[in-house]
Formats: sequence, C-alpha cells, structure tokens
Amino acid sequence: MEVLGDFDASSASSVEFQGALTIPEGNYPQLNFNDVAVKTMAGVYDVAGITSSSPVSFGASTTLNGEGEYRFTDVTTDKSALGTDGVVYIDGVWTNEGNSSFSTGEVTLSGTALQQIPKGVTFKNLILSGGVKEFLDEPEFATGYSFDPSACSEVIFGGNSIYEIPQLTYNKVTLQGDAKEMKGTYTVAELTNNSVLQFEDDTYLKGAGVTNFNAEVVLKASRSLSIEGDLNVSALGVITAGRDSKLIFSGTQTQVLNAALNIPCMEMAGTNLTFFQNTTIEDELVFSSGTMDISQGLTVNGDVIVNGGASITGTSSSNPFVLGGSTQNQDITSNGFVWDYLRVNKTGGNLNPQDELQISKELQIVGSGTVVSGGNVTLIATASSQAIIPEITGGGSITGNVNVQVHYPFSEGFWTHIAMPVDGNSYQAMHDKGFTVWTDGAVPSIYTYEEGNDWVPIDASDRGVSQSAGHAFNAWVYEQFLLDGGTLEHTGNVVGDFSLPLQRTADGNAPGFNLVGNPYPAPLSALALANGITNSNGVVQIFDSRNDRYEVINVGEDANIAVGQAFFIELTSGTSGAINFTESMKANANDASIMKVKNDLQALATFKIESASGKMDKAYFRFANAGVDPVHYKATKNFGSSLNLAFVQDSLKYVVQVDEELEEEVEKEYPLWISYGSESAGQFTLKLDYELSFPGELQLWDKFTEEFISFEKLKEGYAFALTEEEGSAAADRFALRIYREKVVTDNQLPLDLVKVFPNPVTDGALKIELKTSEEVSIMVVDATGQKVDGFTLNSSGIIKNRSWLNKAGLYIIRSKVGSQIYSHKILVR
Repeated sequence: MEVLGDFDASSASSVEFQGALTIPEGNYPQLNFNDVAVKTMAGVYDVAGITSSSPVSFGASTTLNGEGEYRFTDVTTDKSALGTDGVVYIDGVWTNEGNSSFSTGEVTLSGTALQQIPKGVTFKNLILSGGVKEFLDEPEFATGYSFDPSACSEVIFGGNSIYEIPQLTYNKVTLQGDAKEMKGTYTVAELTNNSVLQFEDDTYLKGAGVTNFNAEVVLKASRSLSIEGDLNVSALGVITAGRDSKLIFSGTQTQVLNAALNIPCMEMAGTNLTFFQNTTIEDELVFSSGTMDISQGLTVNGDVIVNGGASITGTSSSNPFVLGGSTQNQDITSNGFVWDYLRVNKTGGNLNPQDELQISKELQIVGSGTVVSGGNVTLIATASSQAIIPEITGGGSITGNVNVQVHYPFSEGFWTHIAMPVDGNSYQAMHDKGFTVWTDGAVPSIYTYEEGNDWVPIDASDRGVSQSAGHAFNAWVYEQFLLDGGTLEHTGNVVGDFSLPLQRTADGNAPGFNLVGNPYPAPLSALALANGITNSNGVVQIFDSRNDRYEVINVGEDANIAVGQAFFIELTSGTSGAINFTESMKANANDASIMKVKNDLQALATFKIESASGKMDKAYFRFANAGVDPVHYKATKNFGSSLNLAFVQDSLKYVVQVDEELEEEVEKEYPLWISYGSESAGQFTLKLDYELSFPGELQLWDKFTEEFISFEKLKEGYAFALTEEEGSAAADRFALRIYREKVVTDNQLPLDLVKVFPNPVTDGALKIELKTSEEVSIMVVDATGQKVDGFTLNSSGIIKNRSWLNKAGLYIIRSKVGSQIYSHKILVR
C-alpha cells in the first residue's frame, strides 16, 4: 500500500483519493473515496467531512477533527481508538479485529440491509436507524454513554455471553444466543426471545405491542413482569417463576394472552384481557381491575384474589371459571365480587372462601375436593335468576353453613308453601332476617301440615328448633317483606342423598297427602322425583298462590320444582313410604322461579265422591289456562277405588264469549260422569279440593231425570241425594257441569263511553277508560246479585287492591255516568 508524505490541501474544495493507500494526516475540506480499493486512515485529520464508498480501515488511533458528517460504507477496525466531534455513519459491513472504541462523537449505523455490530467495540454515543441491526455480542459503552435504537426496524441481541438488554425504546427486539437479562422499563413494539430470558428485577414492558415467549423465561423470586401489550407463549416458552413472583397485565387497551403452556402466576391490572385459548394458571391469580374475557376457558390452580371494579365475561354453565389443582388447598377472596358460573374441580384438598363468596348463577362441584363454606357461600336470588348448586359429582362436597336466597315474585301478601333448602335453619332465623313468621299476640303465620291432622299452627316452642332440609310449611308472605325486596335467605348445611318419610293414616284428613319440600339449593326434576317415591302415584301437586290454585305434574311429565318450593305427594297404599332424594334428581336450571314450573301446566281440581256406605272414588281434573277454548281436561285415576269416576263427552257444559262476527253464543259441552254401580240411590257427598279452580258456575245434573240436582254446600263438600228411579242404574245417571256464562264484550254495549279491560282479569287489576269528563261511580255485585264493592273511580281509571279482584268468579261492574248506567260482566280468574 502506498504511503503519501505530508501535504497541505486546506485550500482545495475537496480531495479524492483512489487506489489502495494510506491517507496522509493533514487538513482537508472534504475527503472522497469512490473506488473499491481499501483506504487506511490513522492519525489526526482536520477534515470537514468524508464520503466513502471504498472500504476503510482505521489504524490504532484515529482522530477526525471537525463537526461534520463522516460517511462510510464498509469499515474495519483493529484495536482502533477513534475520536471525533462530528457524526460517523456506517452503512455497510463493520469488521473489528480487536478491542476498539469510539471515545468521542457519535456513531450512527444507518444501513437498510442487515448490519452486524462486532464485539469488542466500545461506544460513547451510538445511534441505530434503518434496517435490522445485530449485536454479535454484548454491547459495550463508555461511561456516560448514550444509545438510541428507536429509529431502527429491529435490534437483535445475540452472542454467547449473558448480558442485560439496555432499558430503552425499541421497535422490535429479538433475543438469541445465550441467556439474556432484562430489568427496569422498556418501550418495545415487539419482543421475541429465542434464547433464555431472565427477569432479574421488576420489569415493565410498556406500549401496546406484542411479546413472544419462544424459549424459557425465568421470573426471579419476588419479582414482577408487567406487560401492556399482548403475550404469546409458544410450546417452547416455558415460564419458570420464583416464589411470590408475578406476571402482570396492565394495558389500557384490550390485551390478548395466547398461551400454549400453563402460566405460573398472574395479576390482571389493566383494562381488558382476552384469553385466546383455554388457559391454566398454576399459581395465584390476582384480579385487580378491568375485564377478563374467558370465553375460551380459564382454570386457576392457586389462590384467587379479586378486588373491586373487576368483571369477567364469556362464562356459561358449560364454560365456568374453574378452580382446579390437585390436593393442595386454595383460598379465594372476592372483596364483594359476584361470581356467575364458578366450578370447583379439584382432585383433593379444600377451597376456602376468605370472605363472602357470592354466586349469581351456579356453584358447580364436580371433583373430589371440598368447599369449606364457613358461612361465606351465598347463593343469590333475584326476580330473574336463582343461584344454585347443581348435581355434585366426583365425590366432592360442601361443608359449613351456606346462605341460600329465595326470591318471592309477589306484589302483595299471599299464603304460600315453603321448603327449607338447607339443613339446620329455623323459623327464628327466618324471622330475624325480615321474614315475619308471627306477630305478638296474633295468630301465627306459619302452619305445618300433618297428614292425619291437617294444618297445624306452630307455637312458641317451634320457633328456634333447627329444621331439616326439605322441611315444608305454609306461610303468609307479608307485604312489607315484599316491599323490602322479597328475598328470603336460608342458612344451614347443604345435604346430599337422603330420604324423607311419608305416611298414610286411613282415618285421617285427606289420607296419604304429605307436604314435603325441595331439600336442595337447586331445582328438582319432577320426573326424576316421581321415580324415587315408593307407594305413591307419583303425582306432584304445587300450590300456586299467585293464581290461588294448585298446579299438578302428572306421572310421565317433567317440570322444574324451584328452590324453596314445597309440594304435596300422596301416598296411595300402605301406611308408610319414603322419598329418596338423590343428587341426580337436580335440574341444572337457574331460571326456575318459586311457585312456577317449567311446563305450561293447567289449573287442578280433585273430585271426590263418597256414598253413605263409605264407598269413595276420586280423580284429578285439570283445565286449560284462562281464555283458552275449548276447555281441555286430563284425568289421573287412583286405582282400586270403589266407585268408577270417569270422563265422557256430553255433559260438562262450557259457554265461551260471543263470537264478535256472528254475534251469537257458541256452546260446547265437555262431560264428567260417575258410574256407581249398585249405589244408584242414596246420600252422596261431592268433595272438591279447590273450587276456585273452576272457570265458571258449578251445577249438579241428573241425566236420568234431566233435572238439576239440589245440593247443600257444607264445609266438607256438596251433599245431595238421589232417589230410586226405575232403570236409573245407567252409567250416566249423575253428571257434574261447570257452566261459564257469556262474557259481554265492549262492542255489545249500547254506547261506547266506558271501556273495561282486560276481560277476563288474571292479574288482580283492570282499567276503565273514560270518554267523559263527568264523575264515574262504580258498584260491583257478584253472580248472586250481592253487592261486594262501591266507590268513585279515580282519574287513572285503574282498579286494583280490591279484595274481589283476587277471588275467582263472575262479577257485574255497574258504572254510572250522569244518569246513564252501564253494566259490564267481568270474569276474574
């Protein structure tokens, strides 16, 4: 290589060197190297700028005096010490043969192609821009250095040494080679580790970027990693976490966790987090804020702590929030959070609620673990939903007191049949929670039912007695309780499989009828229940206090018997029997309301006819819902009866409304008759369990004489007599008719000043629309003509809270406007 002597080029505008040579020290305005030959620089150069497309090799000590730009393509350093007050740009390949340094000035790597930064170079000021830059080993910086990689598309930190990644702002960072360390705060659009990544201290990855764990990640003990963006964990991205370490999601936008492997521990402290696939958290989950979407599934095997303001979406009965784990114990702290679907699926150990564990939908127990309630588990009931504990499987259990709420969807006081859904509750405990069961000096508002003695009021000694699950009683629901929310909370132990006895006293009242209750904090399948009863016809009767009648669930039908619901079961033979309740009888439904059943069941009445000689027969008769035409009925026979009660097609008369187009009355007859064999004459008593179930007037009819039969209405039923008539042993001698009179509609009124609706009345209220400014006086009479009410209509026209509106029957409303009187026939159901 040619070496030039000293010369002065300060007066030239620029100097260009060609060929392989050593550039002499000196004073230059501008240096240009444009050929392919290597140029060597060493020493001191007073130069305003350099532009080189030639390879340049720097010697042991090179100083570029000036504040200009020194642009190189490919450079070689060999134990070089470079200094400048300007900026050195390197756009090509950098080769370093020994330990070199840029002690002053600024070095910018700005190439668009991959540029590798060789090991052994110490920087005072380093800027990366343009395309991908790769550190072949640990970056080395002088004291007080500056490093800015923010304008670079990607920085690769490689090499076979373990070193810490500088805490800076990056577009994309890739880690490869030997283990790398991070700690402190980073702003990075995308971070990918293809080598072991160790978080030695608390680390914060800021920005809405993406972090990809493609190799082992080590989170040191008591340290946290906070991520503001998305996190992808591949099948190789094993996360090893030390004790009390934590992975925190803290973004202000929606974050996505896509984890192919289990996450050791986690805290949700951001705004929104979506789990991209079914995810398992092996250790503690702290849920501090925001919303988690777990529609793809989430299982936590460690403790769970939820703080205020948190919410969870994407859960359902088939995709609940799962508490898993093997035999270790888990604590759950909710801080007022309400869980909808929560599943305990442990292979052992306990789940220990540290405060109130509120459930709004389902608490599922499907593994062999135990929920230790300690009085902290509460099943919430509202007007639209009932929290339940569905069938417990896998040998699991729940111990300690559980609070089971039951909501009563009434608008005013009613008698209703109630069941204890837990073991160990008492009337006193109910009273203390706002459900009044007696008033001082008054008749008690709770009655139990004794099969041999009918309804029996409780006395003072009964108040504090702990009752068993399934204990049933009749109670008056006070209006104040309804105004206070109408939710009763039962506290006690949850039972599993067990039996309740049934009895039948031949000389008792209503022999064989037993009032029992749903013993579980979950609805019962009536069909499954019927299969668990011995010596019974399997018919379930539920008193519907809102409609003042019984509902029946016949053999072969199914319905959901609500939480806290009591019902009648009839023992039809023998003196004793049992209901064998099992977990499998539970119906997995949280929408079964008290006094309601799943099917569209109709009104029930029980006919019982008894002769003077003691022969008796009975059947259940069920009408369609109000307003349905024609009347449908269904009979359930009690086998072995002495008389033969049956249903035929010609003698039960039911008259529907006037057809508005034909303006004529349409009559339909539906029969009910009794064939009583040799009992063709004598004294009979017809007993009805609930007369108000009938949609009309009751009539007794002698089909042989074709005359109405006079009867005496006694407390025990309708007493009547039949005389001996020649040839009167025919099967259709006796008939019962239910006659519903024509209901007058508005288009039949002479004038249309007053409109009354609805008709029939089914919800205890009706409205009269006024087309006059005059005062309207109202008088109400029943079907016999007896006055039952009178008042002046208010300005709203709404009539409610009147006793007759809650008593089934036919009424005539007479509205007087001025001197004109109009009559409206109203049917109340």
